[in-house]
Amino acid sequence: DAPAYFELLKKSSLPLKVYSLTGLHALMPLDGAQNRLRQALESGCIGLSVGLNYPGQDHITESDIIELGKVLLEYPRRWGGIAWHMRDQGEGLLESIKGVIHVHKTLNVPCHISHLKRIGIDVPGDIDRALEMLTPYPEITVDTYPYIEAWTILQLVLTIGKKTAGPQASMEEQALAGCKKLCPGGWSDVVV
Repeated sequence: DAPAYFELLKKSSLPLKVYSLTGLHALMPLDGAQNRLRQALESGCIGLSVGLNYPGQDHITESDIIELGKVLLEYPRRWGGIAWHMRDQGEGLLESIKGVIHVHKTLNVPCHISHLKRIGIDVPGDIDRALEMLTPYPEITVDTYPYIEAWTILQLVLTIGKKTAGPQASMEEQALAGCKKLCPGGWSDVVV
């Protein structure tokens, strides 16, 4: 609820400026999402944040993001652009990068890739190739971890496992398949 959030901020005495992006999850379902994004931008949000690798957003396409992103073009002074948790940071990393580039080129809005990394069994050169792909686009920025650990929700492991093991697999089989895909050392790499 962006209007209530910004009203609360106005009443506080925070000694700093707060800029907020609207999370795609808060705009769901897609039917009517453009109007909800418009309302959030009018309330003070500066852009859109998407988590295409998370359950509930993993079915969203780049075309859906482009349609939502057109609303950002109506508010040129508020552009925080689009922050991305990309769909695939494993074997599909480079395809995910292509998707971000496509949306950026189509809308001409700044994009930020959150936590650029290669998950799973390392493929030498993937990050180098990703950075080479991004170099011609200075309005696409990235941040990255200075360490190899990552945190995620178990639901993401199960979602990836379901795609790998199949929908008929047991939850345990899905968890094992997801863990194998995300964690090269298996369960020994997982801390709960």
